[in-house]
Amino acid sequence: MPFQGNVRQWADQLVSLVREYGMNGFVYWPDADHLRQLTLFALEVVPAVRAALAG
Repeated sequence: MPFQGNVRQWADQLVSLVREYGMNGFVYWPDADHLRQLTLFALEVVPAVRAALAG
């Protein structure tokens, strides 16, 4: 499943994988602009996923 979209879309997709399939580990491999994408993932996507799963 390719992930595309904004932070909320990524977070929703990851939360769905955790809740529906019990996934608990993910490999992240950015396709371009690695530093920007990794920073965005770490500072925005991951916290959004954690918050959604905590609630």
